[in-house]
Amino acid sequence: MPYNKLVKFRIIIITLLFSSSLSAQLNESALMVRQLQPEVFNSIRLLSLVIHEGENYKVSQEINLQSEAYIEFLNHSEYLDLEVMLSLMRRFCVYQDQFDSYLSSKQIEECFSLPINWYMVNEAILNY
Repeated sequence: MPYNKLVKFRIIIITLLFSSSLSAQLNESALMVRQLQPEVFNSIRLLSLVIHEGENYKVSQEINLQSEAYIEFLNHSEYLDLEVMLSLMRRFCVYQDQFDSYLSSKQIEECFSLPINWYMVNEAILNY
């Protein structure tokens, strides 16, 4: 199994192990994202697991932070040029090659299913 696939597989296993224990620690924003946009929530959860290597409390706190940032991003997105928005998303995406692949095949919505650090995207927007 190639290295990237092995890493993704391990992250998926960790995600499954921690998914049930996380829901009690999620804030309102995270629960809303999980309910309304499960693909985005899963990408946020994946990013959080990568950042904190499965430490349950830190993972749930990161999910909360990223979910709040994602909602804030959505509020800002109507004022951003699409090209700027996608550039910022790509910059803070864990899998930039996959992001580029989605963009080149005009599958922009799929980009949102990739692990993106929404907090950093927002910081860049505020400094833009």
